[in-house]
Amino acid sequence: MWRIAIRAILAFGLIGSEAKAGWFGYDNYEDCMLGRMKGQAQAMYPTADKACKKEFKIEVEATYSAKVVTWSYKANSLEIGITNDNSDFDVIKEAVLSFSDKACPDSKDTDFDQEQTVELSGKPIIVFLYPNPICMKTLRLWGKYK
Repeated sequence: MWRIAIRAILAFGLIGSEAKAGWFGYDNYEDCMLGRMKGQAQAMYPTADKACKKEFKIEVEATYSAKVVTWSYKANSLEIGITNDNSDFDVIKEAVLSFSDKACPDSKDTDFDQEQTVELSGKPIIVFLYPNPICMKTLRLWGKYK
């Protein structure tokens, strides 16, 4: 008799608790968002979105500080690296950079015409560019949340 009672309690607990796709978590980003937003105010959307993108390792446009992308230029090649200066993102995967042949204090937006998309692997990479860039501007970064 007590076994029936335990089964009923367990069944009620599984049905009454927050339903998640799969037994131990969500199956995909969409299920995650539906589960996390159930009964929540719309103001919670950004928090749920970030949590689900983090859980499913979805690449997003990353916010960054000026020190995230490093670079040096010599012998017609540009070495681009990534620092660990970004607290929200575990991995920065791609950067869109723009270059100017003028010094940074003298460069205007119209001087940055050498746009380059770079896949980053955590190690410095070499990109060949012509002519000699003197100033670099980070336009966009994509990464995955920690």
